Amino acid sequence: MEAAGSAHVALKADSFHMNIEETEFSSALRSAAPVLRHIHLADNNRMAPGMGHLDLTGFLRTLLDIGYNGAIAMECGVQSPDSYGRNAFTTDSRTFDAYAKKAVATLKNIEVRLGAKASV
Repeated sequence: MEAAGSAHVALKADSFHMNIEETEFSSALRSAAPVLRHIHLADNNRMAPGMGHLDLTGFLRTLLDIGYNGAIAMECGVQSPDSYGRNAFTTDSRTFDAYAKKAVATLKNIEVRLGAKASV
């Protein structure tokens, strides 16, 4: 980023990848805070927030603690059981709606617990 020499080059944090690659996401977010401009939010299984076991409350608490006020986008793989009962990616609008409802409910619940000023 420094080598680019542009204020338009910044960092994106991705909760799914951080869950796999970081030892502890809170300190990684804190160290990146000055250049953090975008968040991709998904659960540990890349499904909607609340459909896995990622500590989303801790992740979002850290964002509040560092004063993050940039964009947060959900980057989820929408899946439903195929004819063999295996989860497979789908374009079914009802499944997308169910994912969105679960994600919004999860984030609103976290917002209430954190007493966050941001709204979902």
